[in-house]
Amino acid sequence: MDRVYQRAAKLVKKTLDVEGALVMDMSHGEVLETVGVEANMSLIVHSAEDTTTYQVQGDVCVRIWDMFLKYPDGRVFEALVPAPLRPFVPNGTQYALCKYNFLS
Repeated sequence: MDRVYQRAAKLVKKTLDVEGALVMDMSHGEVLETVGVEANMSLIVHSAEDTTTYQVQGDVCVRIWDMFLKYPDGRVFEALVPAPLRPFVPNGTQYALCKYNFLS
């Protein structure tokens, strides 16, 4: 999947003619009955050039999860990346499309 996400980032970069593009994979997490301070997940950020993995735990997981619950159909953010995702994207990011496909 890493190659697929990296190619997707390259395609978005080329198609939109932007300086860079990222694809975040948040599907690697410990499945818990409720998301709380004991939650943890790997957040994988794919760019056209490389891949970076972050280990996210506790309150940060809760804030990311709450954001996806607030926008279950996804949302495009213009000029302001949602606060829970800011530590994982470069400064100056102009657009963010947030969609989580695993909510039931």
